[in-house]
Amino acid sequence: MGSSTESKSKVTNEEEEVYSHAMVLGSAIVLPAVFQAVVNLDVLDIINKAGPGAELSASEIASQIPTKNPEGAAKMLDRVLGLLVSFNILCCSFSTHGVRLYSLAPVAKYYVSDQNGVSMRPYMNLSLDKVMMPGWFQLKDQILEGELSYNKALGMDFYDYLGTDSRFNEVFNNGMIGQTSFVINKIVESYKGFQNITRLVDVGGGLGITLSDHNFQIPSY
Repeated sequence: MGSSTESKSKVTNEEEEVYSHAMVLGSAIVLPAVFQAVVNLDVLDIINKAGPGAELSASEIASQIPTKNPEGAAKMLDRVLGLLVSFNILCCSFSTHGVRLYSLAPVAKYYVSDQNGVSMRPYMNLSLDKVMMPGWFQLKDQILEGELSYNKALGMDFYDYLGTDSRFNEVFNNGMIGQTSFVINKIVESYKGFQNITRLVDVGGGLGITLSDHNFQIPSY
């Protein structure tokens, strides 16, 4: 009898996990929207500037952002920060008075500005920009037509569009700068073959960030 009860309980727990997963998938747009808002409010930078391992309450964070309603902002922050905890972006503990305290999880470091002001924030803003989103909403039709392209959503070639929209052009370049800096730094750290090169030519497009990062870390060429 006990074995049967345990088996039913296990099945119930597994089904609840599957249902929870289905709910997450059905509301998948919530996480990037919430995370973008939190990052652009400088919440992660605020926690980081408080010092290594710092734990701040939503009220303490709200007091450092330009809100007209600190109390209301703190309540809203407490809810959205709880969501980020469930996705291991933030960590949470409780004060002796039962107040939730938030700290940075390891992945959050990529969205905190480094000593050069570089982070993955611009790349996220690029991915979620209003110019980029229509392409995703038209994905079903593009698959049916056998043409996966942002060109259809924009009505022209993607790079031609950059020349018509100065705002998005800046968003695009900033997004590429942040992402490129992280990738190139990882390559230079792990691959030592560049140290024996006397001449390096960048033949790509963009703003030359790849070459400038190389020159900064390996100034011998």
